[in-house]
Amino acid sequence: MFDTSAQLNDLFIYRPRVCAAVPERLPEFHRFFRERLLPMQLRSWADARWFR
Repeated sequence: MFDTSAQLNDLFIYRPRVCAAVPERLPEFHRFFRERLLPMQLRSWADARWFR
């Protein structure tokens, strides 16, 4: 879904603007964050600790 961490950072930069623009999509975004982004973030943190 996201090729680079830069794309992920872009998402976090624009997230408040998106939520302010379409508040009805907020629950959908939270579900997306919980199911997709959070596990990916936790994996990247675990990899960073492992390979440090």
